[in-house]
Amino acid sequence: MPGQDEFLLTLETCEKTSAALLRALDSATPDAAGLVARRDKQIERLSAILPAELHASELERLKALLNVGQEARLRTLATKMSATRNLVSLRRALQVARQLAATRDPRPPGVDCTG
Repeated sequence: MPGQDEFLLTLETCEKTSAALLRALDSATPDAAGLVARRDKQIERLSAILPAELHASELERLKALLNVGQEARLRTLATKMSATRNLVSLRRALQVARQLAATRDPRPPGVDCTG
């Protein structure tokens, strides 16, 4: 059955892309966006050629692909939240530094700091 063969081939390709995506997320490589786009196209293709009947093993493989997608979204969200917290912390530190610079007491006139 050619439809089943195409489905299985696309499923295998999508599994490989999903594994590469998880590795990219673990190592924080910048090509993760390209992998996400490729995986999305493969998922769309899978849904377009989904056979009328699935074996239990194929269904489990599809569930695993969905779990990879959910995990990738959660990792991306966690990374964005961490970056946001870091930016907020930096902004607070900058505000404190500006306040300290503006309210700094001048040196007493009798102190020689030239060495």
